[in-house]
Amino acid sequence: MISSLEVVPPTDPENVKLVVSTLKKGIVPLNGVEAGKPYEDLKEFGNAVGDARVVSLGEATHGTREIFQMKHRLLEYLVKEKGFTVFAIEANWPESLAADRYIKTGQGDPKAALADMYFWTWQTEEVLAMLEWMREFNSAPGPHPTLSFTSFDMQTYEVARDRVLAFMKQHAPEQAAAVQAAYSDLSKLSPRAMSDPKFGEAATKAESVTALLQTHREALTTVTSPEAFRDVLQMSRIAAQAARMRTPGAGSSYRDQMMARNVEWLLKEAFPKEKIVLWAHNGHVATTPSLGFKPMGSWLRESIGSQMYVLGFAINVGTVRAATREGGRGIGLAESKLPAVSVGTGTAILSTVGQPLFFWDLRKNTGVLAKWANEPHLYRSFGALWDRDNPDSSMRSESLSTFYDGLIYMESTQAARGIKP
Repeated sequence: MISSLEVVPPTDPENVKLVVSTLKKGIVPLNGVEAGKPYEDLKEFGNAVGDARVVSLGEATHGTREIFQMKHRLLEYLVKEKGFTVFAIEANWPESLAADRYIKTGQGDPKAALADMYFWTWQTEEVLAMLEWMREFNSAPGPHPTLSFTSFDMQTYEVARDRVLAFMKQHAPEQAAAVQAAYSDLSKLSPRAMSDPKFGEAATKAESVTALLQTHREALTTVTSPEAFRDVLQMSRIAAQAARMRTPGAGSSYRDQMMARNVEWLLKEAFPKEKIVLWAHNGHVATTPSLGFKPMGSWLRESIGSQMYVLGFAINVGTVRAATREGGRGIGLAESKLPAVSVGTGTAILSTVGQPLFFWDLRKNTGVLAKWANEPHLYRSFGALWDRDNPDSSMRSESLSTFYDGLIYMESTQAARGIKP
């Protein structure tokens, strides 16, 4: 699919007046997106988070500078004021381990660590600044907790597969041939294929590697360590998940279900006593299924309930960095202008409030505002793709109070800035 268009009836003018007048009383203006600012304006956000162990930070696009900066600022606040110590991004695991090594030891190049996660979306000045702050925090003198950088996605299998095989060759050479044979189909198939029936058998064989590791858990833990075995077992799951995702019968929600499962692994096994900040798109952190798609946030709401607080983002005008289509063809990564949205859409109503940047605690809504926020309205929300000829395809139907616990609105934003070589 290149693009789609969702249609939702606009809010009528009389309801717009009621909603806007009520909303003006319920929002909290924010004093900026830059990290390092005082935290007084984030008090209501902190109260809303409460004692949650997981905070999911969404984003309306994968290429907006101010959203990335605000998420960096919120991370600093959650670390310093709420005791969060783990940051997990929508990227492949174990490729994110290079960034974790950098923030903890200073070893390696942070730009290369972001490149190791493949996606241009995270190879930006804003994400690099956050990575550098995490390194600065960890290396500061005096007693303080240690921050960790990790991830929960499973879109590629090569690195995970190769590390499992290397582990077995080193620590259980008598089982390495069986592992190599099980992974043989993955070596023959193209990792760039999005869907291929041949991945069905490859996934089943990859899943057998996980079963093999579990059978030899005690012996492998003895010759390595509980942590080393824990990680290699998860790598085997990642390889199998990435293969299974490419089978025609996996379904559109499979990836989000597996991302949720991987977050649960982070909570239960990798960081059992720590608080975690998740970074992903609005479409992944949302807690309600939509159009037959069940997002990661919905799976997590079922498993961890009120332990998770979900923050969505909404934007209106400005510019964006995205993989771009124009004239019916892809023109590559480019910066594009975001035109004003149509009157009566959800975004237009948030704009009418007249505050350029604000936080809205969706769980406090009552009366007309609660009814409106519970209804579907159109908001600008897209991932890594922008169609210059069809800007309305960026509008998605969302029922804010069922998708998120809170929302940050930004009237005008700029394109994220790619890291210069």
